[in-house]
Amino acid sequence: MIVPIRIGLDVDGVLADFFDPYEHLIIALTGRNLFLPRQSFEPPPVWNWPEQYGYTTREMEAVWAYIVGHGRFWMQAKPFPKAEALIDLCFG
Repeated sequence: MIVPIRIGLDVDGVLADFFDPYEHLIIALTGRNLFLPRQSFEPPPVWNWPEQYGYTTREMEAVWAYIVGHGRFWMQAKPFPKAEALIDLCFG
């Protein structure tokens, strides 16, 4: 008997870059860029970094409402360098 196995992968911020599309969306929805420059694929300094830089709770709630209402947001995340090789190594 073959038993199906489900494997979950944490993609956003682990295998794919969540940070850049998230910051771009925050800027687009708020009309303000309060972020400090960072290198592509470099993680932010703390968990709630938009609030650290001055975005309000109300602004962040609006950003997450947009994300939840527009599922295409997640399709913008680009794979981290070598993410595909890691997946191949683990599951290939």
